[in-house]
Amino acid sequence: MEMLIKDNDLYLFSKICNLKCEICLEDLNIFPIKKINLKDINDMLKNFKINHVYIQGGELYLYDNYKGLLDILKKYNVFISTNGFNSNFVVDLLNQKNIIIEFKILTSALKYKILTKYDNNSLMESLNIVYNRNKKYNIKIKYINDFYSLNDDFLEYRKYIMKSQNTYFIGFDKKFKNNYRDIMNFPNVIYLD
Repeated sequence: MEMLIKDNDLYLFSKICNLKCEICLEDLNIFPIKKINLKDINDMLKNFKINHVYIQGGELYLYDNYKGLLDILKKYNVFISTNGFNSNFVVDLLNQKNIIIEFKILTSALKYKILTKYDNNSLMESLNIVYNRNKKYNIKIKYINDFYSLNDDFLEYRKYIMKSQNTYFIGFDKKFKNNYRDIMNFPNVIYLD
């Protein structure tokens, strides 16, 4: 796991993942499961004034000691990105009061799903759990190429998008924006082309 401090925020970048996305510059599908160096992160937190912690990159739940990291971060505002394929992990995050979950949906990644023994459910199930728990969450949907159409899926995603704190649409063309005007007019939707 790599660390970076910028403007009093700590960024942690997970280095293992269960997906193989076209846009990823690294091979994050490295197994067996690695351990997080909790001592280095704890030292970083003690030595710097940290306002927020952002955990991005691969999937945090693939580290066998991720719960130790969550314990260390209890007194910080934490934003964790996940693809949502492990609903047990999502429930672990929901049980922490200081965490906001960001579901990252890369349209091309759905084609390259790598099943691991840690993946137990679908993104839709994880979204539904968060939705029913009335917790804050964000959604980031990035369109990579045109091989995969989310047209039918957006009918299912609408309620999750509407209730999210923010939903970001990244890389979608104007035709998409026009076809889904109702979604694009939700006050929490941010369109980045």
